[in-house]
Amino acid sequence: MKTAAENRRYRRYRHRMEALVVVDGGQTHLAAEVLDASAFGARIRLGDDTELPDEFYMLFRHRIEQCRVVWRGKRTFGLVYED
Repeated sequence: MKTAAENRRYRRYRHRMEALVVVDGGQTHLAAEVLDASAFGARIRLGDDTELPDEFYMLFRHRIEQCRVVWRGKRTFGLVYED
């Protein structure tokens, strides 16, 4: 059986950087940490058990990405960037 890393089409790189998740049309901002990322997605961790919508914007490293959740853990989420 392949691991999740082996199933990925694009390699992810560890980052550990702060991010801001923007939901509710910009009315709510949630602190997050990007754990690893590729050109097409990321894995993030929220500081608490906040409910995260399926789609949102994320600001990090002087960029903004529209994101869609592809998997969920307790406080960890796998994202794909939407174009």
